[in-house]
Amino acid sequence: MKSKGQTNLLIFGVLLLVTWLVLRAVFPVVSSVSAAGTVGILAAALIAAGVLSVLKVVKIINVVPFPVTSVMAIALLGGGLLLGGLIPGISLPGATITPSAPVATVSPVGTTATSCLASVSDEIKGTSATLTLNGYNLAVDSPYASAADSGTAYIFKSDKLTDGTAATFVSSGSDTTAGSVTGVKVGEVVSVGGGNASFVIEPVDGLCINGQQVAVVLKSHGVQAISSMDSTNYDSTGSTELGTGTESIMYTAAMGASEESVYFHRIKNNGANGDFWLGAVGLATFTNISDAFPGGASAGLFVKVGTPLFLKDAIINTSYTSPGTAGTMTRSYTPYKLNSPVLLTEFQEFKYQYNVKSTTADPVGAVNTTAWSGVAGIGLDMCWVRGTDGKMYFDFWDHTATEGNCGATEGIRYPNDDNTGFQQTIS
Repeated sequence: MKSKGQTNLLIFGVLLLVTWLVLRAVFPVVSSVSAAGTVGILAAALIAAGVLSVLKVVKIINVVPFPVTSVMAIALLGGGLLLGGLIPGISLPGATITPSAPVATVSPVGTTATSCLASVSDEIKGTSATLTLNGYNLAVDSPYASAADSGTAYIFKSDKLTDGTAATFVSSGSDTTAGSVTGVKVGEVVSVGGGNASFVIEPVDGLCINGQQVAVVLKSHGVQAISSMDSTNYDSTGSTELGTGTESIMYTAAMGASEESVYFHRIKNNGANGDFWLGAVGLATFTNISDAFPGGASAGLFVKVGTPLFLKDAIINTSYTSPGTAGTMTRSYTPYKLNSPVLLTEFQEFKYQYNVKSTTADPVGAVNTTAWSGVAGIGLDMCWVRGTDGKMYFDFWDHTATEGNCGATEGIRYPNDDNTGFQQTIS
């Protein structure tokens, strides 16, 4: 016959397991074997203890073998929810966050042409209107202190920004501090969005032009400087940083022929007053390394996409201690795009698993030669761009004929000098 203490322990263990399973379902990142996994287990334990403490306080069930106050019960439960990232809109500084897409602002007046027309008087219906643009940088400490130029705003006669076409394009405005745009009429529904290398503007969808003078608030995110980003790589545990060799800022790892190894790459916004909308990672392999790709629990977060020109035939340096012409190799990055972009606000981070496969020959290391064995990776941010086809795209490249980079200028040639990238020598 079990003692009361054993029964209580069993109840706690069952509740801990159930909580952990829930966390795995709603917070996939903590299910990987990593430091995030440790955080997830701790969050589950706090939630379980919090629930049991609440039940004891309200006198439903008493399996907690120590005195519990209502404040303590709430603190345990709240701490677990916060640590597990289960309180919407709140996360701890430095927390690994899950992907989130930009949220469109919808006009409260109406989002369809029919409802918009019905909301305006016949006297002004169809007359010319002026749209005033007011951009605010949400990445700074006082986002609503004053309007800020946020790049180029594009206006389409469309319910949704991504449904806009060359035929429905109205105009664009580069002045987003009370700048005015004409070309719209009372009763029309428009969408607005855009930005530039320094700002990402959240799309405003379904904006009803219900008067001859209409103002729209553009919520923008100032792009964090690359120098304020931080990149760290870990071994298969996800918590022990990889070592470095003679190349003090290049990671090292050992692999044999025909092997597959697991590593983790963490990208962190390590500064204030700037956001980084992570949208993709590019991975390139070198001598006797056949493949590198997101793996494990991270595999489902990404999809392999085509390589734009700015990631093709990149001349990548294979040495930083003794750079020279002998220490460069030409490779194309393979981009893996996040199914939902990750908005890294100040001091937030994102960690993903990547797997590396070797060929039937042993990796040789060979730093600063044209036979270097290793992996190069780069984190790429997203931006709103208008492509040559006249449509708007939220992507990591510009959708023009040159297929260039957009947003922050990542170090494609020198990924290890770049604070969203890495290089890893394998021997």
